Amino acid sequence: MLKELVKQAFEHAAEEAPRESCGLIVDDNQYIKMENISEDRDSFKMDDKLFALLQLQRKISYVVHSHYGEDSKPSKHDIDNCNAIRIPYLIVSYPDKEYSIIKPC
Repeated sequence: MLKELVKQAFEHAAEEAPRESCGLIVDDNQYIKMENISEDRDSFKMDDKLFALLQLQRKISYVVHSHYGEDSKPSKHDIDNCNAIRIPYLIVSYPDKEYSIIKPC
């Protein structure tokens, strides 16, 4: 199942390139595209209220975002945010189509 969800994340990254895409994997089996409201194309920000609402309604398994034109290695910012919200991150690189998963410490 994860392979199919990663495939959907790559497709979303292709749609949003060169901006970073962002989304959520919920209930371990559904990819939800989220709007990237960041003004910086090389970062992502989700609507806080929508994220909080989804947290109340669904189990968020992964926060997903893309790295355009670079590898999927998490940045220090990615690691810090993952640890802060206590939800694993799935990072996809586009167009390289690699991915990394980081888990909160």
